[in-house]
Parts: sequence; structure tokens; C-alpha cells
Amino acid sequence: MRVKVVFGLLFGLFAAFGVLTIMRGTTPHQAPTPPTPVAVASSSASPSASAAASASGAPLGSNSAEPPDAGPGKLLDRPLRVIALGWDLAAPGVLANGGLEPSPTSDFVAAGVDTRIIATDVMNVVEAALARGGADKDGADVAIVPFSQFVASYERLRALTPEAFFVLGWSRGREAVISSKDALPTLNEKGEPKEVKMIGVAGEPAAFLGLFALDAAGIPASSVHLVATDTRADDAALAAIDRDAAPADAARRNILLTTADASRLVPFVAVSPHGLLEKSKKALAVWARVWLDGTKKLASDSPTAARQIAAAPGAPEPIALLKRLGQTGNASLTDNARVAGLSGRGAVTLDSLFARTWRIWRASGLLATPAPEVAPINTSVIAALVHSNPELITPPVARGPSAPAPGGKASSALDGLRVMIAYRQAETKLDEADLESSAAFFADAFERSSLRVSVVKGGSVDAAATKHLIDSVEERFDVASGRLSAARKPVPKSAAAIEILAAP
Repeated sequence: MRVKVVFGLLFGLFAAFGVLTIMRGTTPHQAPTPPTPVAVASSSASPSASAAASASGAPLGSNSAEPPDAGPGKLLDRPLRVIALGWDLAAPGVLANGGLEPSPTSDFVAAGVDTRIIATDVMNVVEAALARGGADKDGADVAIVPFSQFVASYERLRALTPEAFFVLGWSRGREAVISSKDALPTLNEKGEPKEVKMIGVAGEPAAFLGLFALDAAGIPASSVHLVATDTRADDAALAAIDRDAAPADAARRNILLTTADASRLVPFVAVSPHGLLEKSKKALAVWARVWLDGTKKLASDSPTAARQIAAAPGAPEPIALLKRLGQTGNASLTDNARVAGLSGRGAVTLDSLFARTWRIWRASGLLATPAPEVAPINTSVIAALVHSNPELITPPVARGPSAPAPGGKASSALDGLRVMIAYRQAETKLDEADLESSAAFFADAFERSSLRVSVVKGGSVDAAATKHLIDSVEERFDVASGRLSAARKPVPKSAAAIEILAAP
């Protein structure tokens, strides 16, 4: 009897268990609603939960951090359009971009700045593109041009409030001043400037080089008449030429100086309207950094780069491009900090160069208005890059010829060098401040040249005053010791003089 009771209880429990199992299995499963994806983590997310999810490899929901980085986002809501005056100026960007239009491997796109590039040989096209603006497919946000041409065109572009914001390189030998004589014209017997005719085109860098040299020699641009290229050598002994564009001129065979001598006189600058610089400073800073990287790539293997660039529509043959690239000096971020006045004590800054360039173009009749109260120079992009890329700033390096051997033989060692330009202050008109700033500017602009200076008193060189001038320039500016030396003889009809000597 007891056995039957136990068996009945067990059977009942087993039956009840079966019924419960069947009923539980028929309950419908309600899946949770998937969360809506979001770009950023919710502020209510638990840091420990996010960390745990990340560590487990599980996807993060609405309370999690961003998904893994898929590359930088776009820094502009449209392409950045760039126009360069010449394929040589466009070359670093074309190389970094993989073409005029971005390639799949474009460094600009990878950095978040979709860049489109145009190359032209006509300054009017550059001006028209800037006027259209980058929102137009035929327009431009950024123009890359020689600084002297930017200044020459400023009156026409003033309404755009264009500003130079980055230096991408320097002209190194493409412009030259040639002559049928063996030296620049000098002042007349009364110490007054002569009327000079010079072949050249107003607004172009070669003309600026010639006018600058004559102005430094005491002949202002107002006394120089620019004439056509077919003028005879008897009527125009001087010619300011682009060495690639100008035909051979046997009558004017003496090269007096080039931008390889004045190697910091004609920078190539990036120009953009003030409004874009204020609105998109970060994008332009990234663009400038990538362009500098393209410059380094170009310099590391110029022949291969030239062949790649030559494949772009309208590009010149590699040999023609290589020739122009050989006449270009590269600029670093350190160079930019220097010319912006952010680093070092260099005398050639964009501000000082703008003031001198405007004065020369206005005296020549090219510009008609006074210079703007504030030079159209914007240093915010350079400052941003210096702040974000301090590793690219290198210690300043003394530029120019090595210091002469000790022993007081500096002047005699320079006696055999040709005088390219003799700057002088008229008798009885000694201006020590102007003499000091001029010496520093010439030393910086002609970085490969030695300078011979003199302060004259009583018809001879005042050794003490001349030494004081040299010491003051070396102390106040980044001029290496030995770049300036005292002259043994005074320059005639001068209270003081600075002679810029050709590099040996």
C-alpha cells in the first residue's frame, strides 16, 4: 500500500512538471526594440559600462562612445579650390592631390580638405577666379602667386579684402637684371639720380627686382621708364627679364643680379579673402600643412614627380617643369614663422616687404593710392600650425657666407668681389636708424652675400662709428657675425654706404 502511495505522488509531480514546461514554452518572446544609432555618446552613459563594452568587442549603443575612427571628417562643406600662377607653383599640390582633381590616394582628402587645383600663366585669370570665389567651379578660394604680383594687383582686388597667409617658397634665379654695361647706373656728378630706361613689364617679379635694385642704388622708381622688349640696347642698357620667357639678348649679356642673389626678395604666397580665413582657419591650416608635405615629396624625387605631374591635363613636359622647379626655393614652417615675425628677428618680414614693394610700385605709376593702413597679411594660419606642429619648428640657422678668418683681413678678402648694389646716404644726411634697418634688410634679402659698410666723417671711414653700426645690426637682427664688414675706403659723395657684394 505504501509503495503505491509513493508511486502516485511521484507520478503526479512528474505530470505537473511536464505541464509547466509545456506552458512556459508557449509564451511568446518579446525582443527589445533596437536603439537608434547616434554619433556621440550620451551624457548618461556609465564610463565603466562603456569601457566594458569596448573591452568585450561588443557594439556600443546610444550610451556608448563613438565607433572606431573611419578617418577625419570634412573640414569644409564643399571643395577648396586653388589656383596657381604657373605649373611650378602648383606642382607640390598636384603631387599631394594625385592630380588636379583628388585621386583615391589624395593627401588632402585624407586630411579632410577636398582640394581642386587650377594652373594658369595669366595673372588676370587668377584675379578673375578669386573674384568668382570657391563656390563657383571656375573660381578659387586660394591663389598662389609671387608676392610682388599680389601687391601690384591689390588695388583691383581690394573689395575682396585679400590677405597673404602663407609662404610656399621663393624665387631663386628665374628673374634677372641684365645690361650692356658692367654695373647698375649710378648717381650723376651732383649726387642726383639719373633718368633710366629699362626693359620690363610693370607688375611682374622681374620688373620689381630691377626697380628694387635701382631704388637701393639711389635711383627711385619714379626716375625709371619701363619700355618694350624691342627697344635697342643703345636706348635701354638695362633689361629686367624672366630668364625662361625672354629671348637671348647678345647686346645685354652681362647679368648684374638675379633672384638667386636676392633670394628672399620674391616669396610665393598663398592669398585668400579675409572672410574665408576667419571662417575656415582650421581647414586652411590643414591645407597648408599638406602642401608643405607635398613640397617635401617633390624635393625628394623631382624627376619622378615631374613625370607624374606631366600626366595632368595641360601640364608641361617634365624637362620644362624641372627647369622651373630648379629656380624655386622651398619654404618650411620655420621660414613662415620668421617672415610672419613670430620667430627670430629677421628684417625681411611680409609686413616690411609689403611696405617696400608698395612704395616702389606706386613710384613707378603702377599703383595710385597710398598703402593700406594695415598690411594685408594674416598670420593666424601660421600661428595655428606653429601651435599644433611645434616639432616642425627647427632652431634658426645662420645664413650667408661663413665668417672671415680673424686678424682684421675681412675687408681685403672682399676686395675682389663685384659690387652688385651700392646703397648710400647723401653727404650731410646721415640717418643712423635708416642705415641700420637698411643693412639688416639687405643682409636678410641677399642671404648669400657679404656686405661692406662705412660711416664717413671728415672724408674718411670712421672706424668706431662703423663698428658700432655693425655690432648693433648683429645684436638686433638675425645677422651672423662676419656678414657685415667695415670698408677701408668711403663711397664717394656719401655720409654712409652699404655695398652688397656678389657671392663668390
